Amino acid sequence: MIYRRLVGSLGQCETELAGSEQRFNIALVKSIEDSIEVVLGRATFPAYHVYAFLGLSREEVPAHLHEFFNALTQLFGQSGEVLARRTVRKLYAELALSLVLKPNDSMVECIENGKKMFLKQSKDRCRG
Repeated sequence: MIYRRLVGSLGQCETELAGSEQRFNIALVKSIEDSIEVVLGRATFPAYHVYAFLGLSREEVPAHLHEFFNALTQLFGQSGEVLARRTVRKLYAELALSLVLKPNDSMVECIENGKKMFLKQSKDRCRG
């Protein structure tokens, strides 16, 4: 009986963690799209043009962050860095994560660290 409860709660916890990763990826893509639309203007350059330039779907972006942010810099120069930094700020705010952003921080590393923090918080909540 105890084993069954333990196994059941582990399965539920794994499901919750998978859901947390999906929530993180959704928040990331929304933050990217919001940043592109605010900085460049939705009518001027919708986010899907960046995806098309890279040959990615919006669902594939979280798995290709280095390529995505390199493409932003190639496409928009200094504005690409502005977009990346705004994306990180928006993502951390959306997920209620604490952010200390230094001038030389890699935006990809900031996103990956944010993901680790978010998943750790989810795991801690799951374990009680």
